[in-house]
Amino acid sequence: MDELKSYLVRFCRRMRLRNGWELAQRSLWIAALLALLIQLAGRFLPIERLWLWTLAPFLAWFLVVVGIAIFQPWPLLRIARHVDVELNLFERLSTCLVLQETRQAFPPELVLGATAGRAARRP
Repeated sequence: MDELKSYLVRFCRRMRLRNGWELAQRSLWIAALLALLIQLAGRFLPIERLWLWTLAPFLAWFLVVVGIAIFQPWPLLRIARHVDVELNLFERLSTCLVLQETRQAFPPELVLGATAGRAARRP
């Protein structure tokens, strides 16, 4: 279980980086639109340090994207599901993680009976 968790944490770092990059690409237009509106307002209204007010939306955008990418919690099951999808593992990691966490929830005779029945059906 610890080995699986260590691999999932490594995958999580990579996915945080990639998801942060995707979020940055999808949301940059919002900061650009706000900067454009500030520039248009500066055309009609006297605004001191207009360039500073124009850069403010980009700074806020950057801080929000980095904050989300770094501090958004990712449960291990969510990481396992994303890795399953990306590596075409057909839910093997997520199933392994759930079964390891809920091993005591299944009656032993049910688990042993299922594996014995499957072994008996094989040619």
